[in-house]
Amino acid sequence: MMILRRLRIPLIMMFASICLVGCNSAKNSVKNNNSSANSGNISVTASQAPSYLKSIISSELPWEKLRIPVTASVESPAQVSMSGIAVMERGKSINISLRVFGMEVAVLYLTNDSVTVLDKWNKRYLNEDLRGFLGNFPVNIDNVQDLLLGRPFLLGQSRLTSMDLDKFHYEATDNGMWACQPTQSNGVAEYAFIFLGETLHSIMAGVAGKQPVELKYENPVSTTFGPMSGIVSFNAQASKKTIAGSLIWDFEKSRWNSSVEVKPVSIPKGYSRIYGADILRGLKL
Repeated sequence: MMILRRLRIPLIMMFASICLVGCNSAKNSVKNNNSSANSGNISVTASQAPSYLKSIISSELPWEKLRIPVTASVESPAQVSMSGIAVMERGKSINISLRVFGMEVAVLYLTNDSVTVLDKWNKRYLNEDLRGFLGNFPVNIDNVQDLLLGRPFLLGQSRLTSMDLDKFHYEATDNGMWACQPTQSNGVAEYAFIFLGETLHSIMAGVAGKQPVELKYENPVSTTFGPMSGIVSFNAQASKKTIAGSLIWDFEKSRWNSSVEVKPVSIPKGYSRIYGADILRGLKL
């Protein structure tokens, strides 16, 4: 039980950190994508960037459901790593179940309306408005799914199409990379995508008056439904602390669409409620 008590706070912090941040059944096909390495020799200009984004968008095929093993880790300010299963229904929900020694200890469940976290060790739960919990970003579940899997997006929009190319500002960056940033801002959130060739390298996102959050993408893979990222890592400054961690997706063991069962999450009886603000105060963030 001492191990469980030591991991309790890192577990809650992991979820706080992570949140700061159409088809028949298809057999998964995953291949390592070496485009990121090959793209290092390509220097993309601002005028060329829209054609690159168009090619990226055309390679991203729609999907309905995804079940995939995941390893969630936090490196700072504490260290903890847990494995689990993520089940996503496109545009509707994300369910991440984490386990320790084969026992489910925590669940993260997001819909377009709310975020729910179950701390099964201590029989506690968090249930809050999704946008408020994510720093008032005007997001939907499509956006969060794209962010987790390594695809560009526009806040509040279900998916990108070639008609959206003129909604971005483009510029060339260092080391042959290029960036695109939405031209319209709601005055609350700003974000930009940085690419190496046709591979997403990172996302910079921030809320007015706060330090930006950086997400980096590694291990690009080619799936049945187009390119995705096998690893997403995050780094954010909160007060005097650095929050850093990663999600590692095992696409080799993923399942798609009709082969995936989606189950809603309910709050068990007898659980006491906790609040995101209280967690952050307790962590002195």
